[in-house]
Amino acid sequence: MRIALAQIQSLSGNLKHNFERHIHAAETALKNRCSLVVFPELSLLNYEPALAKERMNDCEAFINAFQIFCNNNKISMAVGLPFSLQSGMGIGLKLIQPNQQPSNYCKRYLHADELPYFTTGKEEVIWDLEERIAPAICYESTLSVHAAEAAKMKSSVYLASVAKSAAGITKAQEHYASISKQHQWWTLIVNMVGPADNFVGAGRSAIWDAQGNKITCLDDKEAILWIDTTSKTHGTDQL
Repeated sequence: MRIALAQIQSLSGNLKHNFERHIHAAETALKNRCSLVVFPELSLLNYEPALAKERMNDCEAFINAFQIFCNNNKISMAVGLPFSLQSGMGIGLKLIQPNQQPSNYCKRYLHADELPYFTTGKEEVIWDLEERIAPAICYESTLSVHAAEAAKMKSSVYLASVAKSAAGITKAQEHYASISKQHQWWTLIVNMVGPADNFVGAGRSAIWDAQGNKITCLDDKEAILWIDTTSKTHGTDQL
């Protein structure tokens, strides 16, 4: 399976601009023959917890446009956005596949700073595509318990959509290498770049193999990073 990580810079609350960056990144992923392109945490809104409630419905209004693009181009997209739960609002990663109903993954372990704004998701999710993909969202991807739960579901790819500063992504690197080796899977991390909330996204999206080796990493600029999990080839493309 060829998976693209779209390291984009979203603008806070500018959904039209952010949608267009998503589509441009997906078009670049298509040129590299990818079947799935994944975006950072809350990518459609940018990581702005204080804006999430008032802009949640505006974010959802873009889903049909994403669906049309996926239908027409035979590519899947995993887009970060807030969405409604029975008990409140969750941090979501919405998987949009060609000619199928979108499916949601809601962040199950929230950072303390997120608790005033969001509610935890309750359901473990596996995306059964060409690989068995376990989605994770930022903070929870640094918790061994989340990886252990994904391993019980026989995941072959651990896929984390994050919003991390330079200090945050540096601190998490050792953990990602460790869980890759422990569970013998691919670990793929896609981070944002640019300002958001009270920090600056540092990029450095990266891929670890099943032996815990980091095989490739981006810098702090907008770009696509892709991996072919069958041939083990990989590459990058600027946005």
